[in-house]
Amino acid sequence: MWVHLLIVYIVNVLLVLGSERLYSDMSRRYSNQTGDDAVAVIKLTKSEGCVDRDESYMRQLRQSQIRSYFFGREPNTLSPFTQMVDFAQLSIYKVIESKQNRRNPTFEISDSPNSACYILCVEIR
Repeated sequence: MWVHLLIVYIVNVLLVLGSERLYSDMSRRYSNQTGDDAVAVIKLTKSEGCVDRDESYMRQLRQSQIRSYFFGREPNTLSPFTQMVDFAQLSIYKVIESKQNRRNPTFEISDSPNSACYILCVEIR
């Protein structure tokens, strides 16, 4: 995988942070290359204040971030819900940006096959 990424992105400098094993593997692999294909492998040491997080902490942090994204944080909680609507009852519009009239943009009906890729947002007033 690493070799493929280095070739695709035409990497000539590879920075390794805090992994002695990875540094030695990459140094051994790329030490004999010269010319345009040469890759310089540089080892960076971890800062004194860096600590590794255990898997359970990271899982709990991810779940907390997802929960706060969908439901908000105290005191402003959100209440997401799903409303099912028949597709035939929908009218999908595409905003046309108008430099002359930014306060009242005009709309056009979008009937292109790419319309399925748009994000649909409904505002209820």
